[in-house]
Amino acid sequence: MSLHADLAERVIEEYGPRLLGMPRASHDALTLELDNGIVLQARFASDGEYSIQWRQGDTEQRIDTAPLHPSLASYPNHRHTADGAACADTLTRIDRTPWQNLAAVLQSLVKDDPLSPNETG
Repeated sequence: MSLHADLAERVIEEYGPRLLGMPRASHDALTLELDNGIVLQARFASDGEYSIQWRQGDTEQRIDTAPLHPSLASYPNHRHTADGAACADTLTRIDRTPWQNLAAVLQSLVKDDPLSPNETG
């Protein structure tokens, strides 16, 4: 099984009641929809190389590890907020497993105000 398919199984186990439909796993991504209207797409190339993007309506945010913002405390991972700014990522770490990082983001997204630019996880 692929990493994304394995992650899909874990998502069903841990967050099944919060899902609208089954997660869609492919070789390069996992896509799922939460009951609060958030659609998430996660791509893991390795433990330390990933992009987790989510949107709710017209609002979109992303955490990724592209080494583009060395001044941020969480470098290389960083968060692109809904207003387009890049800030430190307080949810994921490159020394965690893909599941630990995905679960941290999902836990934040099932909270009452998941798209707050000041979300600290």
